[in-house]
Amino acid sequence: MFLLLIVLFCILSYYWLFHFVSCAIIGCSIAAYELTGLSRGGQQIDKLKKSYVRAIQLLVKLASLQTSFITLDEVIKITNRRVNAIEHVIIPRIEATLAYIIDELDEREREDFFRLKKVQEKKKIAKEKEERELKARKEAKGLDDVDTPNMMDDEHDDDLLFTS
Repeated sequence: MFLLLIVLFCILSYYWLFHFVSCAIIGCSIAAYELTGLSRGGQQIDKLKKSYVRAIQLLVKLASLQTSFITLDEVIKITNRRVNAIEHVIIPRIEATLAYIIDELDEREREDFFRLKKVQEKKKIAKEKEERELKARKEAKGLDDVDTPNMMDDEHDDDLLFTS
């Protein structure tokens, strides 16, 4: 008989506990605790109800954090893909383009240097030819000394800036 009372008390306690907790979650108010005065059962149920509500609040917060972590994980994966694309695709392309540009500039510099040497060589050949012709003309006239031109004499000076 005593065992039957304990079982009945446990069943009623669980029923009221479920009723109180569901009302606490839904938001309804219960003014009277029926059958909760037996051996401080009401205090235990009230404590259990508060613990359960706190546990539900913590579970909601935990679920929110878990969702945030999942979202953050996805964002990190996307960022890692972008970083890998930059490291393994974009940077090598830019480096290859930069190397190509440097090679082309070096080639142009070599071509310009070669052109400059050719122009200097042609000028040198033209100057030597002119000196030989001048020397030949002077020998033909019988002059041994080469006359140096007079700087004050402007008969043979050409205008550099204002040519017509």
